[in-house]
Amino acid sequence: MGGTINVLTRGLEAKRGFSVQQNYSSGNVSQTTLSGTTGRMKGDWGITFTGSYKVGDGLVDETWTKAWFYFAKIEKQWGKHIIGLSAVGAPQEHGQRSFKQPIARYDKQYAADLGVDTASIASGTNQTGLVNTQAWDLGIYYNSHWGYLNRWTLSETGDTLFQGREKVTSAINYYHKPQFTLKDYWEINKKFSLSNILYMSLGNGGGVGSTGATLQNDAETGEAAFQKAYDSNSSPFFWDGTDPRKSSTILRSSVNSHRWYGLLSTFEYNPSQVISVSGGLDARYYKGIHYRYIYDLLGGDYFVAPLAEQNLNEAPNTPKGEGDKVSRDYVGLVTWGGAFGQVEYKKDKISAFINLTGAMTGYQRIDYLKAKDLVLSDTTLVQALSFSNDTIVYNGQTYTANSSEARTATTEQKWIPGYTVKGGLNYNIDRHHNVFFNAGYLEKAPPFDNVFSAQNKAYPNTVNEKITAGEIGYGAKYKNFAANLNAYYTVWLNKPQTASVLDNDTGESIVYNIKGLRAWHRGVELDFAYEVLPNKLKFEGLVSMGDWIWKTDSTANFVSETEAIPESERFSANGVHVGDAAQIQYGASVRYEPIKKLFFMVRGTYFGKNYSDFTPEVLTGANKDREMWKMPNYTLFDLNMGYRFQFSKANFRLGVNIQNILDTKYISDASTRAGFATIDEQGNEHPDKIEVFFGQGRRFSTSLEISF
Repeated sequence: MGGTINVLTRGLEAKRGFSVQQNYSSGNVSQTTLSGTTGRMKGDWGITFTGSYKVGDGLVDETWTKAWFYFAKIEKQWGKHIIGLSAVGAPQEHGQRSFKQPIARYDKQYAADLGVDTASIASGTNQTGLVNTQAWDLGIYYNSHWGYLNRWTLSETGDTLFQGREKVTSAINYYHKPQFTLKDYWEINKKFSLSNILYMSLGNGGGVGSTGATLQNDAETGEAAFQKAYDSNSSPFFWDGTDPRKSSTILRSSVNSHRWYGLLSTFEYNPSQVISVSGGLDARYYKGIHYRYIYDLLGGDYFVAPLAEQNLNEAPNTPKGEGDKVSRDYVGLVTWGGAFGQVEYKKDKISAFINLTGAMTGYQRIDYLKAKDLVLSDTTLVQALSFSNDTIVYNGQTYTANSSEARTATTEQKWIPGYTVKGGLNYNIDRHHNVFFNAGYLEKAPPFDNVFSAQNKAYPNTVNEKITAGEIGYGAKYKNFAANLNAYYTVWLNKPQTASVLDNDTGESIVYNIKGLRAWHRGVELDFAYEVLPNKLKFEGLVSMGDWIWKTDSTANFVSETEAIPESERFSANGVHVGDAAQIQYGASVRYEPIKKLFFMVRGTYFGKNYSDFTPEVLTGANKDREMWKMPNYTLFDLNMGYRFQFSKANFRLGVNIQNILDTKYISDASTRAGFATIDEQGNEHPDKIEVFFGQGRRFSTSLEISF
């Protein structure tokens, strides 16, 4: 809870070496990787690099992928300083699957075995707008976001010209987030060192989705009906053949780019062999750039956003073309300043630490679609000037939207403090046994979307995220055996949440915002390893038994794409289990090495006590505190094999991995968004309305690495 991760890459101290690796896996995914390091060169310079390219179709329908990855670091040692400059990034683009479906949509027989009445499933609209019950048994890799399209046009003579059928998907993610780091590590003396890191991250990208009139799906194939939408946009009723055509259904891209700059300064001081002191400063500035633009008009010539999403600083119903911003255009600013410190003690059988952090987070939101503010010497009139109300008289002075006192709608900067207190102690009973405990309290600023609404206004009574956690444990270590046992108890006193769901009736996105959620996570974990035959046969096992429960009632604020005023609704989730995570897991693996550098490993894991997730609107009225649907338990087996050998001056490493070798069919994620499971007279649950994702079936990956 509240931990940190520090990744160090070897550079000057590494040995000179280079490698090439080729991977191929299920879904026709191929990845090629080149890596190398020069080690310490003449003049105390060093270069480390790696790069890869991945391309594939993906297992789930039309979840193709195309991605690059690169990392490079140049280091130079000057006396007691090591200066390093690095760059890392992974430009990528892939198709995705966003929404769960009713169980029978994937596998009708599997649904019937779970008690779903497949003979009389009620017709209705789900998250993707599928309005007919005929499209069943589409397979566990079914994806509702793609379909076929022929972009026909009309010639001057009125002839229809076809361009050929293409695959189109309404769910694409694309992003590139390079990060550049300049680091100076200074070993002042044997007791004191100082590290200063300047970094910059430039994120650019977003995701494609449909908007406007609901993009429906074919009743028989389940494919997205792009042709129907295209034909409607290209040849609307009463079109005279020349006037611009208004698109009803389009594809839009939601951009979520950022500019992020930071400084991390850390010192480490070891006054003695018993005491170690570390700490430092953390400063960051983050600018999130969020807007939507028209990605594809799907046959039409322009699009008009719903009235509530239009830019109030331009004429109502202004037509927009491809590339134009529409429906969303705002900037989120985050300023962060923090300090941290830690003291460690280690002597004889005792080691202990205490860690303190403090931070101030400043949030501010700027919205280009809202009416402009009028900033005067004695007051600020918030969102007062718009296209339809472009003049204000105040104290006898006339102001317009073009006055120097007018500004883009901007909230006040909201500063929120936070802090963390953590501590722990370990006692070595003897050289084989130890006991330990850790405890901590974390209070941090809530996520940005829990501070400001889409109306560019601060939510009242913002509450920090608050977490209390503790654990105790025991460890045993022998030559051929090791084990760890721990018990944990984590309490979220406030767990703010935001999420987006689709309205069944309108097909539009509904965003909800919740504060004040409380939950406890408690459980016991055991892991152990036993080397039956040294360097030959090894057995490992794990047991994880948890009880994660919501303990809350709260208010959810719902905001739709077309409603300017959010609605609020009370709900209650007291005693409802936390969803989308198996709270019981048992696992074991056997690794056998018949000859040196050749190994086989079989691993099995049991997953149980996995509940569907909830959205707050279902836990209201008579359904308050109603338990979620529990998914069927399942067990997965994996097989891993590897062989290393040397030929001439090159080292070779072969690997083969087969996941879910028994091709077990199981549900990995579920939601009650569309309603609860029905209960019959015998008390049995039937998940008729439950929407799910199935887990992946049998799949493989192979790799060959050559290093020299």
